Amino acid sequence: MGLFCAFSTPTAYTLITEMVPTDRISLATSIYGTGVAVGGALASLLILLDNQIGWSQTSLAIGLVGLVCAFLVAAVIPSDDSRTYDSAPGAIAELVAMNVNNLTCISNNAGVDDFGLGLLLQKHQIKKMVSSYVGENDEFERQMLSGELDVELIPQGTLAERCRAAQAGFPAVYTPAGFGTEVAEGKETREFDGKMYVLEHAFKAP
Repeated sequence: MGLFCAFSTPTAYTLITEMVPTDRISLATSIYGTGVAVGGALASLLILLDNQIGWSQTSLAIGLVGLVCAFLVAAVIPSDDSRTYDSAPGAIAELVAMNVNNLTCISNNAGVDDFGLGLLLQKHQIKKMVSSYVGENDEFERQMLSGELDVELIPQGTLAERCRAAQAGFPAVYTPAGFGTEVAEGKETREFDGKMYVLEHAFKAP
């Protein structure tokens, strides 16, 4: 369950933000969060249910819960699944349409090949990508390995804290993540209570 949340949650929130109308995003994220919680609870009860009603009935019960969640999601996400540049929703589509180049994007992932930031990558509109992992975007990986794209990979927690520091008005934060590795090269380090920390500056808009 933990592995599922770690790998699927960033992509899920990216897709929700881009696919769901603004006035329904809070509902969509609530449904997703509820699904994760319900799935975790069902996983915990799986052995008990199996002993009580058998594996076939257990599978049916869990499947019914999945169908209910699917109907809820279908009620929130628009039926039009068009992903063309002109009709893709959100600010990313506007950037694609305006052909804005030399962008520096800060995101924990680069979306997928034909959606989200992947649309900008396809047209080589992103100059630098600051991410915590490459994800499932083949074009992102290709551009990174070929040297076409400047990529800064940083730990997920550090990425989140640098974003939070920028929003809160803090110039920098100390974090233990990355100390003793190339992540800390050229950065200020300091010891607190016997533990070493790396100074990470808040993100700034170019």
